[in-house]
Amino acid sequence: MTGKDAAPKRSLLALHDYGMGGSWWWIRARSEREILETFAWVEVVTDPATTARFDGALGVEVAADQDRGRLGLRVRPGQRR
Repeated sequence: MTGKDAAPKRSLLALHDYGMGGSWWWIRARSEREILETFAWVEVVTDPATTARFDGALGVEVAADQDRGRLGLRVRPGQRR
């Protein structure tokens, strides 16, 4: 989607769970699917209690389509950094 038909970006909470802990980010994206198709080994957290707990607690928010390298996450094959 481009132009006027593009869905607006919104902040979504993402987690990379590596077993003994995890890394959390607010990622600006058009959908959960955009995040899941862009980054490997992440999940989008939608539980209201969890998202409320992290609201304002994370200092960095990145855009899924612009700041891929800043996250330090593995980008799925076919996606550019």
